[in-house]
Amino acid sequence: MRRELDSLLKNGRTIEQIENSARYKAYISDGWRGWLKWQIEELRKDPGGYNASFNLSAKYALIGDRENALYWMEKAFNEHLFMLPYANVLPEFDDLRDDARFQNIMLRVGLQ
Repeated sequence: MRRELDSLLKNGRTIEQIENSARYKAYISDGWRGWLKWQIEELRKDPGGYNASFNLSAKYALIGDRENALYWMEKAFNEHLFMLPYANVLPEFDDLRDDARFQNIMLRVGLQ
């Protein structure tokens, strides 16, 4: 979050503008989890965006929402997203690896 704030300040945003932004409010209200929920809301506005299904899956996995994480992972599989095999090693998906549905998706991708 600190890096993000520094970037916004360097790009001409004032502290007041940052404090009024939705992402800042999300972070202040619920910390890292609030920040992730804000990102999920933004991604869901354009679920057809580049790798959106995979990114949504990762964000839901990080906040512990297993059902939505697996739903979006299945969607990413159906969209043949090239990022999907990385779910097998990315830490965002650590809590999903013991789920049979996750393992099934990885098998269908060609990974064990």
